[in-house]
Amino acid sequence: MTHRHCFALDLVDHQQAIEAYEEWHRPGKTPAEIVAFFCDHGVEDLQIYRAGNRLFMILDLSDEISAADFAKAGDNACMKAWVDKMSVYQKPIAFGSIAPQSPSEDWVAMSELFNLKDHP
Repeated sequence: MTHRHCFALDLVDHQQAIEAYEEWHRPGKTPAEIVAFFCDHGVEDLQIYRAGNRLFMILDLSDEISAADFAKAGDNACMKAWVDKMSVYQKPIAFGSIAPQSPSEDWVAMSELFNLKDHP
């Protein structure tokens, strides 16, 4: 079994930066240590989608790890270096009066509003 988590993040609104960010995420461009880290830390699937400069990430974790524990696993040196490298392309999402609840400073956790499986 898995449990799904969804996150959002904005990229800097500059076409060259967005293209560079996408290039780092193409097969063979993401460092092997990062892919191995995900596989070794309970990530069963991870997908990132983009609309303009807004990113949406779907993170499916095995039942053996919580989202909070996964966030703590990011203290790994390779993961920290990757996060630092990607941070130059990212910017915080601007929110109004309702602040987000998130285990991360960059990716913001999203809450589920609708699930077809819940409707008879």
